[in-house]
Amino acid sequence: MGMGMVKAAGWRVAGALLMLMLASGVAQATCSVFEHHHFGGWRLDLHGGSQWNYVGNRYNDKISSIRVSRGCTFTAYEHRDFHGWSQTYRTDTPTLGRGINDQISSGRCTCEVVVAPSASVGQLVSNVLNAVVHANRGRFQAVLRQELNGFQLSRGYNLREVSVNLGTLDVRMTGGTSFTATINNNGIRAKSTTPTIFGSYADPGFAVSFDLVVNGQMVRPGGGKMRMRSLNAQVTRINVRGTNFPGTVITAAVAIFQSTAAGGRMIQNAAQNALWFDLTNRVNAELAKL
Repeated sequence: MGMGMVKAAGWRVAGALLMLMLASGVAQATCSVFEHHHFGGWRLDLHGGSQWNYVGNRYNDKISSIRVSRGCTFTAYEHRDFHGWSQTYRTDTPTLGRGINDQISSGRCTCEVVVAPSASVGQLVSNVLNAVVHANRGRFQAVLRQELNGFQLSRGYNLREVSVNLGTLDVRMTGGTSFTATINNNGIRAKSTTPTIFGSYADPGFAVSFDLVVNGQMVRPGGGKMRMRSLNAQVTRINVRGTNFPGTVITAAVAIFQSTAAGGRMIQNAAQNALWFDLTNRVNAELAKL
């Protein structure tokens, strides 16, 4: 039961965390235009490296303020297809000036990473990802809690009353486009439904603490969308304890079974299968949607 919970949690923690990191990173590298002054009304985002040949009838000649992410530049043009006058913005502009307000029809957003002379690209990427996770910890935990609630461990056994506490994350670029992310001291508390006549009174409760290591290599073929060449996760430490009487009985029974020669071999084999998982295809399928 505990092993199944960890496998469900492990690949969801790794997969969801990586996806949220990537989504947050993409969301930060944008140029945004707004209908009204001081960033009011509708909002239209343009990711770094993208352009509008024409903003569309709904937005044409209706832009009054602009937000630009750090390291990005937005170039606005008077007419479609980048004709007419042009104006460049590198910082947030809450009010466009006379002659530009409500006069923009096309635009380009370019973003570049500025690397300090003393910093390596790998260290910069590590710092950015760590900062994203730190700033979005509550959001990550809420998403993971939603992912795990109701997850079916096996027939008749579903997780409920899930709480998640993410541990300490450290992301390191290990060379080129390869990286290692360690997430230590993660905690999950949950109950599991059981197909018995005793109803919720017999539902075991567990508290699981574990460490997770994620290794991956990114690739961007032909300048297209980024994808993972490889991505795998492994639970390197796990501790399961019962939080109520049924959960304590189950964990005690597993411990006794594990102490036998045959039981120890079975649990070791199960652990090797459960605590290592390949996330490459799952994450690439999500990256394709970004």
